[in-house]
Amino acid sequence: MMQLIRFFLFVISFVSLSFGLYAIEIERSGWWKFDDPENPEKAESGFGSDLVLMGTQTPSIGPEEGNGAVVIGPGSYYIMKHHISPKEGEKFVNEYSIQYDFKVSSTEIWHSFFQVTEKNNNDADFFINTGGNIGVGAVGYSSFTISKNEWYRLIVSVNNGSSFVCYLDGN
Repeated sequence: MMQLIRFFLFVISFVSLSFGLYAIEIERSGWWKFDDPENPEKAESGFGSDLVLMGTQTPSIGPEEGNGAVVIGPGSYYIMKHHISPKEGEKFVNEYSIQYDFKVSSTEIWHSFFQVTEKNNNDADFFINTGGNIGVGAVGYSSFTISKNEWYRLIVSVNNGSSFVCYLDGN
């Protein structure tokens, strides 16, 4: 499934300001840095719940000195409780952003970034395909191709029904 190294992952939700003006205020709801090799799935203080590991992980070195990372083996994944409430009248959360710092050891296999169904009983929702492109069939894949063993920062910003925007290393 995925051999993806992640060292810094956080989820942010969007909140509208009052006074009839709408602006984006970033409210972090979860933050996982993977810096503690004894407990890499630990949430940073005050930002979310610890991740639940399903499968195996191996502590590793992150992209910069002092940063931790983990290697997630094929078929392994984390369960994340994001603590974001759906908008009034909605059943699911449909506005969020996720940041990943990642690298892969191979671009010849599929890698999954996230899966939104609670039971993990269907296909994932965002990938790196075997060509090294990032995306999903419903919204398309990037024209940019990632390289193996190189660190990247990916931000996925979702407002279902309005936008689905990805930034890779700021682009």
